[in-house]
Amino acid sequence: MTFIDLETRAFKELFPGIRIQTFWGAQQLLSFVSFAAHSTVPGHSHVYEQSGAVLEGEIELAIAGEARRLQPGAHRRPVLERQPPTL
Repeated sequence: MTFIDLETRAFKELFPGIRIQTFWGAQQLLSFVSFAAHSTVPGHSHVYEQSGAVLEGEIELAIAGEARRLQPGAHRRPVLERQPPTL
């Protein structure tokens, strides 16, 4: 998969109002996640580094007890912590 196209890529609904489209290579995963207004993600953690950027809209994100309201252009740095992020 050399080029990606969000318009034709299937999505999966992770939770009500939360859709994900994934693209992957041998050692990399790229996810585009869409959140409907007022949707929530249960607290969880990852065993690998995660980073993310807001492309449009805004989201409140809490990681390790620190919450921030993120708007387009905001980026969260890669973290590898056992404390669960919540959305």
